[in-house]
Amino acid sequence: MDSTMEITLVSKNSFRIKGKQISFIVDPEKSEGKGEYNAKLFLTNSLEMAVLPKEDGSSLIIYSPGDYEVAGVKITAIKQNGGLLYDLTVDGVKMLIGSSLLYTQLKDKLDEHHVALIKVDSEIDEAAITNVAPSIVLLYGDKAVEQAKVLQKDTSGVTEGGSADIKPVSKFSTSLDKLPAETQVVLLG
Repeated sequence: MDSTMEITLVSKNSFRIKGKQISFIVDPEKSEGKGEYNAKLFLTNSLEMAVLPKEDGSSLIIYSPGDYEVAGVKITAIKQNGGLLYDLTVDGVKMLIGSSLLYTQLKDKLDEHHVALIKVDSEIDEAAITNVAPSIVLLYGDKAVEQAKVLQKDTSGVTEGGSADIKPVSKFSTSLDKLPAETQVVLLG
């Protein structure tokens, strides 16, 4: 039986990923960075943004490209134009985390993943989503609502009530054995 992995929005631009034995926070602000996290991941390659006080000294702070291992989870950070795209697997679920700009710029280099977590800062190139072939596309950020409507229409057609009925959720849970067969677009908000 697979364990359930949770993705919880902490603020408009920050979220937490919690697996069976690991917890990450992505792009925390100083007040959000407190807590028991195995690692803090930053989508920007800015040292100024990434250096937060280590309240307990146990969290790994990742803000540069490379390969990391945290609590048995391998994390690969790929740098492109000052931003980072993360490739990691939590409880068997392969995830890709990055901005829509990086998804677009790296679209021809992306492999298939179960979940695409996208900070929407620009229009998403649908070829990037096609290349990743995710079961779940989780969108958050400034332009997430409009891009969720576009992707929802493209992945499932306009359903009863139209694509305007996308309701944001603050928390999303899944496991490897519960991934949908068709691509599901989820708006974190």
